[in-house]
Amino acid sequence: MSEDFDGENDPLNPQEKTNQKQQNEETEETQRGAAPTVRRSAMSRLRSSFSKHHGTSLTDSAAERQNDTSHEDGELIQVKVDDKRKVGETDSDDEEKTQTGHSDDTQPQRRHYGLYNQGATSHLNSVLQVLFMTTEITDGLDPKSKTDRQLKNMFEKLEKTTCGTKTITDTFGFKNRQSDAAECLEMILRKISQQASKAFKGELTVGIKCSRGHIINEETNPFWTLPLSLSKDPLDTNYSVERGFEGTFQSKSFSGDNMVYCKECKKKTEATKGCEMVKFPQILTLLLKRFDFDYNTMSHVKSDCCVHVSRTLQIKNKKYELYGVVNHMGSLRGGHYTATIRPNGEETWYEFNDDYVNKVEEPSNERSRTAYLLMYRATKCKMPIETNSEDLDDKVKEQQDEDMNTKQQKDDEEKEQQDEDMNTKQQKEDEGKEEQDEDMNTKRQKEDEEKQQQDEDMNTKQQKDDEEKEQDEDMNTKQQKDDEEKEQQDEDMNTKQ
Repeated sequence: MSEDFDGENDPLNPQEKTNQKQQNEETEETQRGAAPTVRRSAMSRLRSSFSKHHGTSLTDSAAERQNDTSHEDGELIQVKVDDKRKVGETDSDDEEKTQTGHSDDTQPQRRHYGLYNQGATSHLNSVLQVLFMTTEITDGLDPKSKTDRQLKNMFEKLEKTTCGTKTITDTFGFKNRQSDAAECLEMILRKISQQASKAFKGELTVGIKCSRGHIINEETNPFWTLPLSLSKDPLDTNYSVERGFEGTFQSKSFSGDNMVYCKECKKKTEATKGCEMVKFPQILTLLLKRFDFDYNTMSHVKSDCCVHVSRTLQIKNKKYELYGVVNHMGSLRGGHYTATIRPNGEETWYEFNDDYVNKVEEPSNERSRTAYLLMYRATKCKMPIETNSEDLDDKVKEQQDEDMNTKQQKDDEEKEQQDEDMNTKQQKEDEGKEEQDEDMNTKRQKEDEEKQQQDEDMNTKQQKDDEEKEQDEDMNTKQQKDDEEKEQQDEDMNTKQ
């Protein structure tokens, strides 16, 4: 398990330090007349060989155990130059080309770096590498957003050296356990700013119409990834991503026992279900449904169906070109993820296997049992040109193509603006309604307080009246008593007289 390395306070990362140390040792051995050796990391060679033959990667502990017992596929960790100088020089040259990203007969290319595995985080590393190579994401990150800022900081380090992902797992709330790469991608896209993630967002409209054209049901929903069902036969080698993608938008008919009830017709009727992409994302992500539920065995299964990966996809007036693949090797209960990517502006494809990066052949137009997520980028698409002139020159045709693409882009932007305006209007209405509710509550509260004050005043007045009445009664009682006393005195005087 690799530890996170910041790489900011040290000009050399751990791999570069090891390489520098090995070079110094080789120089000293040569000066002493000793036979130099080809020094390549045993862990990297074992992991590379194991991944090549078994479709998964070794942890450091597993690699150490395997190193103690044997040399995988007969690969030697050390080769003496005086015995096998030619083999050692070839291996060293190949490694140098892999590390630097170019050979002697080609122009130097940009060097790419990997990501350390925290422990069962290959899914996160693969997704982050794809996002790092997606300029629509990196250019749209908002420095005011915490998630965007942390992602940008990690991308800046990744441009210079191999680095860790601890800050990403902490910021986005990921746990250090093997998870699904598609879920990981969608979680990141949901948590970063809208301006950064909008390139991945599209919209699908699914509708059902009866045979008379009445709309029985219609829904428009956003999507990040577009799932494609795979063949149920694991031996089927004819499945094509292009045909599967086109099949998503084919109509489905309901008849016989499957007829659908129509409110307009007031009865069950034959119907047609259709799917249409109404908002085209700049980055189209296809999810090959390798993980599914088998109703025959009532259990989850993984499909190793061999698929034909298409280099380009076409839908209406949009053309998409493949630039990234996330692969899964292993079973349903455990496995390993890697990413195969063609960086923007380059023609070379690279495999990103955690902190190990090397050049590979183009994955498109090949059959794959490991491809899981396919990333396509929208490109300019030349539309058929309607014209009565057969001699229309190429410049005019090119201009018309650009006009068509500009119009489509403008329509997409207008629709996006309309959606934003609708959301803003809805938000404003909600705020206005909330303010009205607050005013009503305030008014009601004020009325209740006034009524309560009036009741208190009435009670106070009634109490005061009662007190005055009681005083009158006391006066009457006193007057009566005085009259009785006077009467008694008069009687006493008469008696005495």
